[in-house]
Amino acid sequence: MPREDKQKILKFLKIINLEKGINTKENLINIFGSRGSLENILRKIRKIRLESEKAPFILQKSKKYLYVPNSALDEYLTVLMSGQVKKIEAIRYAKIIEFLKKKKLTIEDITEGLNNVTSHTKNCPIEIRTTRNYLNLLVKDGFIEKLKSNRLVLYNLKKGIDSLDENILIKLYLFLDFFTKTGISITRSLIIKYIIEKRINNKKLKKLKETINYKHSRIVRLFDDLILLYLLEILQSKKIYELELALYSKSKSSGIKNIKVMPFCLIFDYRLARWYLIASGPTKKILIDSILDIKKVNVSKTLSNDEFNKRFNAIKKTWLVEEDSVEKEVELKFYFENTSNSENFILKRVTKEIENPDIKFIDNNTFILKTSVRELKEIKPWIRSFGSSIEVLKPEKLQNEIVKEFQFLESVYSSILKKTKHDIQNI
Repeated sequence: MPREDKQKILKFLKIINLEKGINTKENLINIFGSRGSLENILRKIRKIRLESEKAPFILQKSKKYLYVPNSALDEYLTVLMSGQVKKIEAIRYAKIIEFLKKKKLTIEDITEGLNNVTSHTKNCPIEIRTTRNYLNLLVKDGFIEKLKSNRLVLYNLKKGIDSLDENILIKLYLFLDFFTKTGISITRSLIIKYIIEKRINNKKLKKLKETINYKHSRIVRLFDDLILLYLLEILQSKKIYELELALYSKSKSSGIKNIKVMPFCLIFDYRLARWYLIASGPTKKILIDSILDIKKVNVSKTLSNDEFNKRFNAIKKTWLVEEDSVEKEVELKFYFENTSNSENFILKRVTKEIENPDIKFIDNNTFILKTSVRELKEIKPWIRSFGSSIEVLKPEKLQNEIVKEFQFLESVYSSILKKTKHDIQNI
């Protein structure tokens, strides 16, 4: 498949993933210029889906884009392109998975639960046959299973999420991604956690940093996360691969830039909330967001056991494992002007971006949020994004760190202003 076609398909997939409300036919026609251009892309995607039934991956060259089994993309495209799943149905699927995460349930229990949590169903309650249709789809797709117990038919998350096969986990990961905005409590980082646990010698990690939390202020980018998993597999190999990366240029007019690098490690910038690949080559630090395409060029060498353990430990220390991490409670005070716009902006953002927020209103202009995090530095970018509208109450350690960072910035800008003023006076 020509590179231009692959780039168009990737652009299409990224658009429907990044902008959930833009995947209507009319909007996509506007983006790609004409109805014919859009239909051409859809034909190519359908061709990939047909060919995927004959091979373990969706075209050998597509693996570098997605790093997922063919069934995952097939399912993802089927749901998004069919237009059959409406927002209300998405909420119901999400809630069913949420219910079954807690315990096994009968179809009657699930139906009752759906009617209790969906307020608009009071005048038109969900019938058991409707719930059965939802459950049949989830059973067919491998997310849940039917069990018989004392003449009762119970539904359960298949094998328990933590023991699902990796292919099913990735499929579930994609399935949940479509429902990200419906308030589902199963986080994407939880799915990544289990995938990584299976990859690192099948050992259970004590704690995995909630590395996805920082992204809640914007729509999570599926492809960036899957590129991370692909790079992680390469870094966990005893072989050192030379990679050819296709990167988005900083300037749109510059097009795509191709470079060859030797990957070493992944790091996460907690200040800017960005992932980077550290590598040897023309570019030492590569922003994951900028990677369009990855290709293994050749194997440079095979690591000795000591070299492999050294790199493996470096990977763990960068972001995967926090050995003694425990949840820490954070208490934040928010301020807003007593106008509908400012109140809606801050309050809506907090309730949307924090899972199960504990909010207490102090007065018409102030409320306090209590939440828990694995690592204090992970919530810093989110706190800083509110500027002067937020104050850290607890813990004291986080409060002091935020204050010191602003004091440092103040000293830097003060020195710049003094130097600028001095230069102006000497003109």
